[in-house]
Order: sequence, then C-alpha cells, then structure tokens
Amino acid sequence: DRPDMKCLLTVDTDAEGIWKAHFGVVTKLFDYVELDPATTYAALCGPPIMYKFVLKELLKR
Repeated sequence: DRPDMKCLLTVDTDAEGIWKAHFGVVTKLFDYVELDPATTYAALCGPPIMYKFVLKELLKR
C-alpha cells in the first residue's frame, strides 16, 4: 500500500491454509474501503462474471 493507493487481494478458498489475506468474493472487499468517485480508479482481474458484480458495487458508491 501507498498513502494514495490500497491493494486488496482475495481468494475463494485456501485448501493448504497458507493464504494470509482476505477470503471470499471480491465484492466483500468493499467493506474495507471508502471510495471517493472523484479520485477512485478500480483495476480488476478475474473471470467475466466478476465484472458484473463489481461494477454494480462501484456504481452504488
């Protein structure tokens, strides 16, 4: 993280028990950030279905 940027990572599951960050669907990460539409950019990487739900959450804010 930088003062002007926050990077949040998540995985669906961790069968080996080594993941130290967030678990679950990406939209749960919105609980950890406050978004200012004037200064917020979102970069996404994942399956196409994920974009539908993330964009819906972004538009709510």
